[in-house]
Amino acid sequence: MCDLKIKLNKYTAVILVIIMISTIIYNENIIKADNMFSGNGSLNGWSYDDSWSNGTYTGAGSCVYDSDSNMMKVSLDYSGDSSTSWSQTGISRTSWSGIDFSEYTKVSIDLYYDSTAYTKGSLYVKLAADELFGDNVINIFKQEYTDMGNGKRKVNLVFDIDQNLAQYDKPYKFLVLFAGSNTDYKGDIYIERITMMEHLYVYSTKKANTGTSVTVANNSLNVNGEQVALKEPLKLVDGSADNDVINMYKYLQAVGQTGSTVFGHMDDVSQKAGSLSLSSSDTKDITGSVSGLTGFESSDCFSGYVTRYNLFHSSSQQLTDTKENNIKAAALMSNEAIDQGAIITLCSHMPNFSLTTENEGTFNKTYEKYEFGGSTFYILTGDVMNKIGEGGEYNEIYKAYLDTIAEYANQVNGVIIYRPFHECTGSWFWWGADLCTEAKFKEIFRYTVEYLRDVKGVHNMLYAYSPGTEPTSSSDIDERYPGDDYVDIIGFDAYDQYPISDETASLTGKKYTFQKTLKAKMSLFSAYAENHGKLFALTETGVANEDNKALLETGNERPDWFTEILNIVTDKQYNCCYFMLWTNWARYGAYYTPYVMKVSDDGILYGHELIDNFIDFYNNSKSIFANDQKVAIIDVGNTKEETTTVQPTTTVAPTTTVKPTTVKPTTVAPTTTTAKPTTVTSTTTTAEPTVQPTTVKQSTVQPTTVQTTAEKPTTSKMSVKLDRTKVVKAKKSIKKVKILLKKIKEAKGYVVVISKKRNFKDKVKMRKIKSNSVNFKGLKKNTNYYIKARAYTKINGETIYGKWSKKYKIRLKR
Repeated sequence: MCDLKIKLNKYTAVILVIIMISTIIYNENIIKADNMFSGNGSLNGWSYDDSWSNGTYTGAGSCVYDSDSNMMKVSLDYSGDSSTSWSQTGISRTSWSGIDFSEYTKVSIDLYYDSTAYTKGSLYVKLAADELFGDNVINIFKQEYTDMGNGKRKVNLVFDIDQNLAQYDKPYKFLVLFAGSNTDYKGDIYIERITMMEHLYVYSTKKANTGTSVTVANNSLNVNGEQVALKEPLKLVDGSADNDVINMYKYLQAVGQTGSTVFGHMDDVSQKAGSLSLSSSDTKDITGSVSGLTGFESSDCFSGYVTRYNLFHSSSQQLTDTKENNIKAAALMSNEAIDQGAIITLCSHMPNFSLTTENEGTFNKTYEKYEFGGSTFYILTGDVMNKIGEGGEYNEIYKAYLDTIAEYANQVNGVIIYRPFHECTGSWFWWGADLCTEAKFKEIFRYTVEYLRDVKGVHNMLYAYSPGTEPTSSSDIDERYPGDDYVDIIGFDAYDQYPISDETASLTGKKYTFQKTLKAKMSLFSAYAENHGKLFALTETGVANEDNKALLETGNERPDWFTEILNIVTDKQYNCCYFMLWTNWARYGAYYTPYVMKVSDDGILYGHELIDNFIDFYNNSKSIFANDQKVAIIDVGNTKEETTTVQPTTTVAPTTTVKPTTVKPTTVAPTTTTAKPTTVTSTTTTAEPTVQPTTVKQSTVQPTTVQTTAEKPTTSKMSVKLDRTKVVKAKKSIKKVKILLKKIKEAKGYVVVISKKRNFKDKVKMRKIKSNSVNFKGLKKNTNYYIKARAYTKINGETIYGKWSKKYKIRLKR
């Protein structure tokens, strides 16, 4: 659905966003451009300013407050410049902290001039505040006027504000310039008011109150009273996947069979269009919850995440901007999202590796050896897909790049849905259909999975395959489908370009076809996923408008678009487990959800025009957000007592299996780690005995023994029983509490939950900890909270939970 122009504009915007975010400093002293002057007894900071005259104005000038009229009086004298075509002077208001015009679209000026004070020429008014008002000028002598008597005339002047610039440009000076053109005007100008017009933003009239209930009991998922059995996956890409991966698959599989679905949003907790003084998530600002699934981007060594992390964390938590720390920052923010109940997905807009340069020296990290080149995924030269595979010209570079993803995955405390080479059926990325053969695409996709899974020992991933909407049949999808052994989730990306209302369509004769087309593609891809025993998702979607916009600032013709799409994807015939909107880059760029600028003391939101519509979407029982599913995701792993068995993959050593490579010790310094031994199930073979990955010193992957489905772990879940912990003490202080738990001997850690609700179904905070104490911050004063906890341990990679403790009630201090 996305043509090349829209795709390039959408993704290259990230460069500008990172630059802009890095320069933003939230300053409470910035002046809001409300009523800039309203005759309230003073000039309100205005003064005469001849700094822009450049010698063109030679007359006297002044600006004073006239108490008789309660107006600003500006005295002008063009009698000595009557033969000059442009003689300019003016008045200004200055704030060194900046002036914020971002909430408004126009400026209105009511002024009076004396029609007897001139005999010829024109007098123009122009506004200046950096470039916010462009070159618009108004000849006041030519405007419609109200005759006030004695030659006095009142006019109203209206100037447009450039909203794209106003979102980030906070000029320190606002000028009203008067330019005489061959005029002999000599007299006073009275300004009654200078006001801002046409608010971009609205106040919410609705409250967020989830209508969704998600619970787990008796080995079943219950969504809004609809019960679905939690079933073992038929086969996972990773036969040695962590138990959390198995449980996440079971959860998503069950969700897809209900009449609800998980709402996803790319970069939900790391980029936003709304006020930076609120949370790190536009979704949370509106609903109180982050999205149920949140996306992260590997880009060029996860570039930009240090900047985003530092923006939303205290000075004591700041990170220096290095490649390693960008990976760390992305992982830290991913873990924060997981703690709030979100599922993580990772997308890779990989740089064009033919443009990568090599650094001199020796390095502890393979990726430090290279400068990958930034956001070059849209550059189609270099024949990259044919050169990054085993033995290819860029293979070492590609493996170093994949090492960044492995390093990220190893720091994430949960499951990652990894989605490489998305939209491969288009040709706007270097991995697109016109840039490589079908066989080569499959080979590289498989190589990528094998490297992460078998060489790097990453076992907390589900793998997603998501082309664009180009396929029109199952055979079309087959062309680049990597195979059942390499895919856990099948989806596609589709964008609603230039959506119009049904009324506009009727009046203009234009057709709105996106939702009809979406249903057809949902039918095609979901049937394909079902036939291959895979989960199905709408992996990327959103609104796409002209001028690189997603949602419009005002005038969105389908205000209930979110709910319309929700109603489509939750049709049970599709078994859609989630759908994801794209990133909120910034207010002055593309954003795919509405946002909030401020919140009143009584909780009224002030922001984008679709706030209420998005609240309706959140309150809809068909949408699942992080708060809805947080406890349920944890409980999936504790729903039955039998040991979990995963069916083995049928192919372990395909033709594209990673082969031994040689790493030059002079270019990459040895590290203290070695590749993780990997257990691979197979019907015919074992893993190759020697692999030398680029992120570690020269070492080997140990030969693995084949485990059939008949083999059982030596220690079963039935043989371990954890005692119930209890809350021993809760030390309260203002807005925080320190909780001490009873130690359980066999425990590896504890899960602690705190909520305002005694049933723990809403407003929940959760921590997974190794010790028996934990701090919860950011709580509300004079509020009751309920606490419960349970111990956990791990046996053969499987997490086993004890029973929940009794509820412990506290009330925070005033």
